[in-house]
Amino acid sequence: MATSYENDYVNLQIPKLEAYGIVSLQENSSAPQIISYTPQSDTTTIGGEPLLFTVEAIDPDKNPLYFKWSINGILDSSATDTAFTLRTTRADSGIDTVRVDVSDGRHTISKYWYITVKGYIFPKILFDESHDERNTLSWERALEVWPEHPEWVYYGILQQNWKANTMSQDLLGQKLQILC
Repeated sequence: MATSYENDYVNLQIPKLEAYGIVSLQENSSAPQIISYTPQSDTTTIGGEPLLFTVEAIDPDKNPLYFKWSINGILDSSATDTAFTLRTTRADSGIDTVRVDVSDGRHTISKYWYITVKGYIFPKILFDESHDERNTLSWERALEVWPEHPEWVYYGILQQNWKANTMSQDLLGQKLQILC
């Protein structure tokens, strides 16, 4: 059936029928209702950790529902389902607003969450080679520990990447590497 919309009216073009047909028109008078959602309240997450949001909604008029998700007022056009994953980076911190709009085409309702994102704190790594561990920051020691596969026990790439934050100390005559 062809339809058009004009001046708040829907025009239906009904083809000539050789038999009887029934056209039932239903007014879209009721707004959708959100019946459950997660998280249950505003929450806190750590930067770099994904956070899943879900919403379950119904429409009393049995109309199809459409979902739109936005972060801080910016629509995510790819998020059109009942679930949404907020993805943050380890550098993110602050308060974000996540919103879902549920619409039946005429009525729209919304649910908001305020999410506190705490910046990721990188762990401090203590690398102590004074107890004959099998892993080492020294290529020479890696050759001694596992001559067949020194690359399996060599963590020198770790030291190279964090050179600016590396501190070496001797502890009781033993070499101690501290990476911070």
